[in-house]
Amino acid sequence: MRTLSSCFIVALFAGTVHSASAAQNKKASEPGFLIQTELAYESNSKEIKTGKEFILPESNRTWTPLTTPKDGVTLLGRLTEVKPDTIKMEYILVDTRTDNAVISTPAIIAPLNEKAEIGMNSDKSKVSVSLKAKRTTFWHD
Repeated sequence: MRTLSSCFIVALFAGTVHSASAAQNKKASEPGFLIQTELAYESNSKEIKTGKEFILPESNRTWTPLTTPKDGVTLLGRLTEVKPDTIKMEYILVDTRTDNAVISTPAIIAPLNEKAEIGMNSDKSKVSVSLKAKRTTFWHD
């Protein structure tokens, strides 16, 4: 009887390990957004245009690079609000060539599947940011 109990326990343990391993190998789907951003920034007679397209998980609320860095300039953003037809994104425009690297901190509410734009002008610089977001589902480990 003891041998039978030992075999049962070993079989139960092996089944548990196999189930956990199989669960780790499964991929899961997650809701998110296909994000397209464009940045046009002019400062000290130098114009920088950059952009990026990527998938952002709907649950992501951390600061994320929204453009490819170019000449010390990048646009960071974070998703702050998701509604059925819109998203709200806060931005930080960073220019490492200036004394105060943070140039601007705007926010934008973008209707899904439509391009939304925001622009700011001052004596020293001009900024234009556009955002287009489309709902998607993506797979990950």
